Amino acid sequence: MYYLGAFTQGFIAEQFPSLVAGEDYSFFPFPTIDSRYAGAVTGGANVVVVFNDNASTRSFIKYLSSAEAQEIWVKRGGFTAVNNQVSLDAYPNLLARLAAEQLTKATIFRFDADDNMPSAVQKAFWEGTLAYLQNPAQLNSILADIEARAIEAYD
Repeated sequence: MYYLGAFTQGFIAEQFPSLVAGEDYSFFPFPTIDSRYAGAVTGGANVVVVFNDNASTRSFIKYLSSAEAQEIWVKRGGFTAVNNQVSLDAYPNLLARLAAEQLTKATIFRFDADDNMPSAVQKAFWEGTLAYLQNPAQLNSILADIEARAIEAYD
């Protein structure tokens, strides 16, 4: 069991092509700890930035956000539509559909922490996670190391 995003399916499929998504591996929503946050989802996102505000650019951005364009990306895999008009049937496999369904039914969405961290802090976080799994008794020193690297990175 491992806590990662839906993108992990691509790594699993590439490394273990004989495994069947939804049968040999799957996922489940993170359990609700506080009922105020029931239905909450964390994740990453891509952001479109526009440098020229003109009719052509606006038209292109409008198309990119349409269900038609989003469905093209969804069918290729590794992408979850931001347009909730994209049918769950457009997703290429069971796990992609389940991830999309979880997102479209979410009552709260927040960006996960690692997408907002500088790379040095991300690295410290992942190293700390591995160190903790090897020896949970080191938690205080692990957290102190992550905090020290964060202070350097944000300074």
